[in-house]
Amino acid sequence: MLSNSGLQQILLVLCAAIFSVQGAIEESDGKYKVYRLSPTDEAHSTALNLLYNSGEFDFWKEPSAGNKSAEIMITPAQESQFKVFLDSTKIPFQVLVEDLNALIYEKEGPNNWRSRALRFLGHGKRDAIDGDHTFGLIMGEYYSYDEIVSYMRRIVEALGGKAKMISIGRTHEGREIYGIQFGRPADKSRTVTWIDAGIHAREWTAVHTGIYMLYVVANALLNGNQPVHQKISSYLQNNDLLIFPCVNPDGYEYTRTHPELAEVRFWRKNRSPEICGHLKSGEHRCCRGVDLNRNFDFHFSAGGASTYPCSEIFHGRNAFSEPESKAIRDAVLKLGPQRLVAFISLHAYSQLVIYPYSNDKTYFPPDIDELKSLAKRAVNAIGQKYGTNYQYGSGPEIIYAYTGGSADWAKETVGIKYTYTIELRPTYTSWNGFVLDKAQLIPTARETLDGMAVMLDAVDQRSPNPHATVAPAKVEFIPAGRSLVNTQSNPPATCQDRAPSCMSWIKERPTICVDARSAMVRECKRSCSLC
Repeated sequence: MLSNSGLQQILLVLCAAIFSVQGAIEESDGKYKVYRLSPTDEAHSTALNLLYNSGEFDFWKEPSAGNKSAEIMITPAQESQFKVFLDSTKIPFQVLVEDLNALIYEKEGPNNWRSRALRFLGHGKRDAIDGDHTFGLIMGEYYSYDEIVSYMRRIVEALGGKAKMISIGRTHEGREIYGIQFGRPADKSRTVTWIDAGIHAREWTAVHTGIYMLYVVANALLNGNQPVHQKISSYLQNNDLLIFPCVNPDGYEYTRTHPELAEVRFWRKNRSPEICGHLKSGEHRCCRGVDLNRNFDFHFSAGGASTYPCSEIFHGRNAFSEPESKAIRDAVLKLGPQRLVAFISLHAYSQLVIYPYSNDKTYFPPDIDELKSLAKRAVNAIGQKYGTNYQYGSGPEIIYAYTGGSADWAKETVGIKYTYTIELRPTYTSWNGFVLDKAQLIPTARETLDGMAVMLDAVDQRSPNPHATVAPAKVEFIPAGRSLVNTQSNPPATCQDRAPSCMSWIKERPTICVDARSAMVRECKRSCSLC
C-alpha cells in the first residue's frame, strides 16, 4: 500500500505532466470520457481526494463519505497521465462513457431551427395539456437565452397585470438576468416564493424545468382547468411567485456555442475574466469563470470549493465577487424575509431535495424538523408521478459538503423560512449525468412541479405571523424615533458598507435593518448603525 507522501508525489508528477507532455493527446484516442472510480480503502480515498483538491479535473461526482464512488470527465490531453495515476494507485475504475461527444449528439441531437421545426411538425403540441397556450415555444427542447427572454415577454404581454418582467442585474457580458413575478406584482405587501435555475451553465435540464414552470404558471392564470393549475391558482390568491429560468446566462450561452464538444457543453461556471493562479506543482495558469454557487457569503471558502481559478468549483476572489451572485443578493435583500418566505434553486443532477446546511453534517437551522418534514412530503409527491426515487437531506448527509451556496446563504444570513436546493434527474449513479435524453425533459419538469406544489402549499398555509417563520437572529431593540440610518458625520474607519445599494434598500423598505439584521450587519453595517 502506498504511503500518503507517495500518493502526493504521484499526484504532483501527474499535475505537472498533464499539460507538459507533448505526446499526451497523440497517445490518447482523442475522446472525452467519463470514469467512475470506486475506492476500497483509505489509501484509495486519500489519493482520490488529493486528485480532487488539485483543481485540475472536472469531477461530476465529488469524492465524499456519502458517495461510494467518484465520477470524473477526462479530456484527451489528460488521459495518458490519468492512466498513470490509475496504474499507480490501483483504484478500481470503470469507463462510464467512452465518447462524450457521441453521447451528446445521441441524446441532444442537432440544435438548429430546421430540426426543431421538423420535430414540431412531426409531434405537434406534445408538451401541451389540452387547451394550454404554448406562447410560441414547445416544451421538451432546449432554447437560447434570447429565445427564453422573448418567450417571457410574450407571457407577460398575455397576462397583463398578473405578471411582471423583472431584471435583477447584468452579467459580466452585459446580459440582463430576467425573471417573471406572477400574482399581483404591484402589491408590495404580498409574500413571495423565489425559484431560480441554471446557476451552473451545463445543467440544461434545470433551465428547461424553469421554462416549463413559467409555461404551467402562465396557463394556470389563463385557464386554470387542470389540477396542477388549480393548486397554483390557489397559491397565487395570497402569494406571488418569482421565477428566474436562467441566472447564469453567460455560461449557459457559452455551452451552446459548440454543444457538440464536451469541453464547451460541460462548462459549469460563469464567464468572468481570466484570473491566474498556481498549481500545487508550481505551474502558473490563467482561467476564466467562477462557480456562482460557491460565491455566496455562507462560510465562504471554508470547504467544498477551490482557490484555484482553473477549478470547476473556483469560489472567486471573495464572496459576491460576481455580478450574477450580487444581483441575486441584492434582489433577495430588497424583498427581505418578511416578504420572501421561500427560496428554491434548481440544479441537475442526482435526484435530491437538499435542505440547509451544506457545510457540515452536524450543522442545522433551528427549524430543521419542519424543513425535513416538508422535504419528505415533496419527495413523496415527486415519486407519485412516475415512480422517480428522490432522496432528501443536507448536502453532507446525501451527497457532499460545500460552502458558498445560495440557498444556505438565504437561510442563515437573510432568515428566509424555506430554502432548498433541488437536484433533478438523473440519479447520481447514472452514467449519462448532464446529458439527459430529451424524452425525459417534460416528465422531469412535471414531477418537479408536483413536488414544488407541496412546497407552495406549505408557504400558503404557514403561520399568519411572519415573524414566527423567520430564522432566529439577534435583533436589536430600536426605540421609537431612532433613525435606522447612520447619521454620524465621522464613522469609524472599520465601519463601512460592503454593498453599494444599502441606501436604496433602506429607502425601499425602511425596516430592512431589523428584518434582515444578519445580512445587513455584513452588507450595510454603516448605513444601519450596526458597527
